[in-house]
Amino acid sequence: MRYTLTLLFFDPLLRCVGLGLLFMSIFSSIVGALAYLKRASLIGEALSHSCYPGVILGAMAFAYFSFSMTLAVFLGSFVFSLLGLAVNYYIQKIGGLRPDTALCFIVSFFLGLGVLLVSYLQQTDPVTYQSVQVYLYGQAATLREVHIVVYAGLSAVLLAIVIFYYRTAIMTFFDPAFAKSLGVRYFFVDIAYNCFLAIAVVVGIRSLGVVLMAGMLIAPPIASRQVTCQFSSFLLFSALFGALSSILGLWLSLQGPRALPTGPIILLVAVCLTLILLFTTPNRGLLPRLYRRLCFQFQCNIENAVKTLWKREKEQALVCHIHPVIGFALLLQGLAKQREKKWYLTEKGAKKARHLVRLHRLWEVYLVRHLGYSLNKVHCNAEEMEHIISQEMEASLDALLDYPKTDPHSRHIPRKEEGP
Repeated sequence: MRYTLTLLFFDPLLRCVGLGLLFMSIFSSIVGALAYLKRASLIGEALSHSCYPGVILGAMAFAYFSFSMTLAVFLGSFVFSLLGLAVNYYIQKIGGLRPDTALCFIVSFFLGLGVLLVSYLQQTDPVTYQSVQVYLYGQAATLREVHIVVYAGLSAVLLAIVIFYYRTAIMTFFDPAFAKSLGVRYFFVDIAYNCFLAIAVVVGIRSLGVVLMAGMLIAPPIASRQVTCQFSSFLLFSALFGALSSILGLWLSLQGPRALPTGPIILLVAVCLTLILLFTTPNRGLLPRLYRRLCFQFQCNIENAVKTLWKREKEQALVCHIHPVIGFALLLQGLAKQREKKWYLTEKGAKKARHLVRLHRLWEVYLVRHLGYSLNKVHCNAEEMEHIISQEMEASLDALLDYPKTDPHSRHIPRKEEGP
């Protein structure tokens, strides 16, 4: 059976799963965005592992005291998540450990404790042990109406708090020292943030599992950071990318002849979306930056060829080797022309060459006069700077040097109004 995206929200069998994953991903993505701003994204990984012993102990309490399974696991994992936060805080403050070292310690300690408890549970109560595996790897197909209400309520509460305390949140997450100097109750804000972080991990392990939950706290904020630099839009795009990942992941998991596990597919979609944005966004993407770099290097080669031709004309030696691609660019831009295997600068090319030589020699004067460079070291620096000096910088540099007429090597500095 082929499923459509709209069917995920209206089909009686899929509505709870679709809406539950949607609200869970929105909530976890916003909390992960706040963790990203605090430069503590790895804390989600630590908390998802630290809540594992709480899951096992909650399952044991359900087995021995006839508690509600969902409530017992929720409370146990929430308590151990807060315990993980407390241990992380105190071993950094008292033990003087680095944050990454402390988080690695928490992951290894609580995961080892969880494995020990689940081994004991497997031997004493195999039925409850099988139920616990749902929380280890996640099982989104078993989400019910109560999960929709809980996830939607948590998302609404978090959004309301962020909107109501918008300015306080900006100061707290971007400059805690400044917020503290203004009398902002940073401690209480931090406590509220840690509680929401723990809740995000706890509610997410039901659908994604202990192992994969940290991915939904990290991937959407990374993707959002590639497209915006504003706090409000950063949170909005994080929620949008998280929701898109969960819905597409659920839809893809249902398309094959056999239903694939939803949690891993959701995480893979989030990671793929993040990688696409990391490579393709216009301002920060790897490919656009590489393209701009190659274009700049190509333009530098063209300008160097123009300057070389100008010097050869002065020396009356016009025969020189120019790469065919550079030569084609010179002809295309109208900077040079070729006759009988000899290159000649056009008026436009000669003007550009004089300007480059002027920038080169002005920069040499500045390096020698103001920075104390020796004459044999200024050429390489000037070769790099002549391509990036703007008109405003050129005017300021010329005025600062009192309009010099010769460079440190006693060569004439061309003026803008001079002919070829």
